[in-house]
Amino acid sequence: MKALHYFGPGWRGHLIALVAGASITPSLAPLDIWPLGIVSIFVYILTHHQLTAKQAIWRSWFYGFGLFVTGTSWVYVSIHEHGNAPALLATLLTLLFTGGIAFFLSPCGYLFTKFIRGKTLHANRFGLMLGFPALWALTEWFRLWFLTGFPWMYVGYAHQNTWLSGWAPIFGVIGVSFFVALTASILAYLFLARKELKPVELMRYISALTTCWLLGLMLSQISWVHKSEKPVSVALIQPNIPQAQKWDPFYRPSILRQYTDMTEPLWHHDIIVWPETAVPMIFSDRNAQEFLSLFAEKATQANSTLITGIVFRAATEERRYLNGVLTLGKEKHVYYKRHLVVFGEYVPLENILRGLIGFFDLPMSRFVAGPYEQPPIIGAGLKILPFICYEVAYPDLVVEQASEADMLLTISNDMWFGESFGPPQHMQMVQMRALETGRYVIRGTNNGITAIIDEKGDITALGKQFSQATVTGNAYAMRGNTPYNKTKNWPIILLSCLLVLVAIVLNKESHSSLNNY
Repeated sequence: MKALHYFGPGWRGHLIALVAGASITPSLAPLDIWPLGIVSIFVYILTHHQLTAKQAIWRSWFYGFGLFVTGTSWVYVSIHEHGNAPALLATLLTLLFTGGIAFFLSPCGYLFTKFIRGKTLHANRFGLMLGFPALWALTEWFRLWFLTGFPWMYVGYAHQNTWLSGWAPIFGVIGVSFFVALTASILAYLFLARKELKPVELMRYISALTTCWLLGLMLSQISWVHKSEKPVSVALIQPNIPQAQKWDPFYRPSILRQYTDMTEPLWHHDIIVWPETAVPMIFSDRNAQEFLSLFAEKATQANSTLITGIVFRAATEERRYLNGVLTLGKEKHVYYKRHLVVFGEYVPLENILRGLIGFFDLPMSRFVAGPYEQPPIIGAGLKILPFICYEVAYPDLVVEQASEADMLLTISNDMWFGESFGPPQHMQMVQMRALETGRYVIRGTNNGITAIIDEKGDITALGKQFSQATVTGNAYAMRGNTPYNKTKNWPIILLSCLLVLVAIVLNKESHSSLNNY
């Protein structure tokens, strides 16, 4: 087709793929132009239509590079502004990082062109319209765990407020991504086969596509869970402490005084939350013990629960730490972060990398992971499942114990992201976790975005970003479970595997038929 001339092998096709990959970024927060995600995958399919499997490896890499170099530009902020790396070096490291993770998309392009696409469009409609979306979903699942995982920039996050959101409590965000890719693949087939399709066939495919979206709308009206009768009042403190001051002993008295002053008028609330590593001391230090004991006493007297982030010394390793959550009040509970951020909280090959540049020796970058199996903490008599910063990006980690909890809690310090797209993207993931699990989420951060999110993923209370703020509101314990809480990612993984296998078999049979002919 002449229309696909520029989509073929060569630099023009690579450039188109690069722009298409970059188009997913504005589909997500904070721009939220969600149709761009569908257009992006639509173009991705077209750019692979005339390629060999080997050519598809690099075509998909360009697509992935466009996606990650625009969508995860906050890596530059962390390296340059907080790691004190020169701008040129920070740029180089950012390009190396995004270029590396771009290869996550290469298996998708290779497998699609090699085993699923088929030699003729008509012979393997199934492979294009169903095999490809299944392969896309498996690619996102692969990114969830391979090399500790990088589950950022999933296209399904853009649909927290569209009709497709109804699929989230059943299949999770990966399932939503499947239906986004399904939409794009059907549209791609209709475009490629537009001269061959009869009106009846066209209406059949459009009806199938419309049904997927209408079912999502119908599912979004179902209340999988229900609220407890009595709400709990929540207060979240957003101190907006500059990262450069946080661990400087000179500023410690003023930081502690700020938390004291901001907390004092809030003791009538059931739950008070401070952000990640709010207390700028190690838990076992004498000064930290004295400071925390005062608040434990106040919380007990007020019949309130104070939840704070704080660093613990690791008992088994010298100069190693645990990033934790601590509750103060009538009961004391502790949670240790399980999924650490590479370079931010630990440095692989540290004997080689430490000392090369400041980024490889960030403050508090000697953490170890806490035990994987940890019970929910207790606050205001409720079971609260906590997550620290990056952990909430992992849907499998959150859903593993969500059914045991009354509500979810996440604390973070998004100061590392600066004024990039990072904080809004992070917040969008939190909203999806609420929608998937049917749980209220309390989110406390250092500089925003601090919020209370209901079981539908909607924000009920919000603090202004980059400012000192106190966010107050009600949260509810939720009873019952979404289907996703019970089955987790297995249904969409198994369904996708089945569709890919069927597509491969049909493609093989179509090849045999052509050869026999």
